[in-house]
Amino acid sequence: MRWPAIFRLVGTFVSIFGCILLLMGPIACFVEGGRLGEKSGYAFCLSGLLFLSLGSLRWLFSPDQKLGIREAIISVLSIWLLSCIGGALPLYFGGMFDHFIDSLFEATSALTTTGSTVLPISYPLDCPRSLIYWRFLMSGIGGMGIVLLFIVFLPALGAHGRLLFRYEATGPNFTPIYPTVRQSAMAFLFLYIGACLACCLTLHIVHPSISIFESTALAFSTISTSGFVPIDGGIAAYHSQSIETVLMIFMIIGGGSFALYFDLLRGRFKRIFDPEFLAYIAIIICLCVFSSFLLLHTSIPNEMAVYSPWQSLRYSSFNLISSLTSTGFTLQNYDYWPQSLLMLMFIAMYFGGMSGSTAGGIKIIRLQMLWECLKHSVHTLFDPDRIRVMRIGGVEIPQATIFGVLSFFLVVVVSAVVGIIILLVSGVDWITATGLSGAMLNNAGITFGAAGASSTCADLPITAKIVSIIWMLLGRLEYYLWLTLLLPSFWRR
Repeated sequence: MRWPAIFRLVGTFVSIFGCILLLMGPIACFVEGGRLGEKSGYAFCLSGLLFLSLGSLRWLFSPDQKLGIREAIISVLSIWLLSCIGGALPLYFGGMFDHFIDSLFEATSALTTTGSTVLPISYPLDCPRSLIYWRFLMSGIGGMGIVLLFIVFLPALGAHGRLLFRYEATGPNFTPIYPTVRQSAMAFLFLYIGACLACCLTLHIVHPSISIFESTALAFSTISTSGFVPIDGGIAAYHSQSIETVLMIFMIIGGGSFALYFDLLRGRFKRIFDPEFLAYIAIIICLCVFSSFLLLHTSIPNEMAVYSPWQSLRYSSFNLISSLTSTGFTLQNYDYWPQSLLMLMFIAMYFGGMSGSTAGGIKIIRLQMLWECLKHSVHTLFDPDRIRVMRIGGVEIPQATIFGVLSFFLVVVVSAVVGIIILLVSGVDWITATGLSGAMLNNAGITFGAAGASSTCADLPITAKIVSIIWMLLGRLEYYLWLTLLLPSFWRR
């Protein structure tokens, strides 16, 4: 293991992150002003100085050593861990939370775009708005990818960036859209920022009274599929169907493949018939129609009457799209919805969006590969001598990819079960444990039971919060990177 190369690279990232924190200090003081401005400014500056001091240690190590596969894995994991710690420090020093674990939970939820929170339903009155906005900024950074951003602003990485980008990218395949990884990273960054700006401007057009702070925060939350809301009461507090429609459209965009969007912008319109994209749209339509049918004749406690057909379609579609894209926005208190609809939301959360999106979950392309595997196995039963090649959209699927997808599905199931068991042991009821384990692994934010729509994760036991932090990081980097650390062969020379 070339430790000097790792320390040098990670130290550079820590220094850049420290500069961002330092920059946020005077911005918080200027924008907020008064006692709260001084409080948040002090928190950012102190956090930035700590990270800059830690990053300065990189000069003790030689810059000549190169990154290999093992060094790239360790670097990506270290960058994500240190980002969560660095993001938590201002929240802790600024007094947003009394315990560092709560601050770490909030920062990890933002950076992994999970969207769960340990804040109470109503924001504390003495909580600086700059710290609230820091959560949205972290979710925006996490949505585009911490390592991707690092590659863009550090061109000296060269070929090493390909290894780093490869291990952060979501989905079974890594395919840069340009010859160099930095060019690909720049393209993804511009697409991501463009989508955020488009969402922000559209919100202002349909609802001119919305503030710049709220529209920017909502744009970050929607495109990154993190699901944080800048006001008390959630999305329903806006009482605006136009805002809900805009958010649904951009949630679907955030859950789609950015590589596909890039091809469409370059005039490759045939990509609209991509099998994964067609399946993604078909699943959304089916979920919306079926869920509205389930909700149509359901009597909701504390409601004056059953939902009308339009209300059923409106509420169920919003929540199901939010679940599928792992955004975590909610429009109604779904705790009283029928169990069949809650199960549909739970399943959609595991499905996730497309490969190369900001969404969590298993990803649609993996589900298509599993379906092809199932068909292949069934056909083999009655025609074992025939040689078949598994294809999706006319493209042959390599055996190694199929094996990787089957392994991935096994890891998802085992991780979910282990998470449920640990949460049950920590004192959480089984409904909360099942929903929380799935939400954290899929970075979805929608939970059930004691952490459901009418509450937050604030009252969870400390053990449950620690498990949630680990599970969020496990799901964001799609399991395998963390599992490699458990292999003795990984550490051998």
